[in-house]
Amino acid sequence: MLQLAFWLVASHAVCDFALQPDAMARGKSRRHGVILAGDQRHEPGWLMWLSAHSMVHAAGVAGALAIVGRADLWWLGLAEAGLHGAIDHLKSDRRITMITDQVLHLACKALWIAAAAALPEV
Repeated sequence: MLQLAFWLVASHAVCDFALQPDAMARGKSRRHGVILAGDQRHEPGWLMWLSAHSMVHAAGVAGALAIVGRADLWWLGLAEAGLHGAIDHLKSDRRITMITDQVLHLACKALWIAAAAALPEV
């Protein structure tokens, strides 16, 4: 489980920082959006940006599980997408801080580790 913890935290760092361009970071917030020259809103809309960002995290979780031999738990990636999107939405609406956002994301990783330890291999 220690190896899974490493890959989950590493994938989170890559997905939340390296693979999140400024346009996505701004675009996933319904408050901010991305404004281009001439004050035109950049498409896609905030929900598409947030969904895409969440699915990047889904792939990271599914990939981490596959690396440690638990590809059968790929569906935890879908759970990650839903929770990651909800948490980021709360942060974008300024209902939680960046620190709380990151703590909640790491708590999700703890859930996936517990699930991988508790669920039998298929």
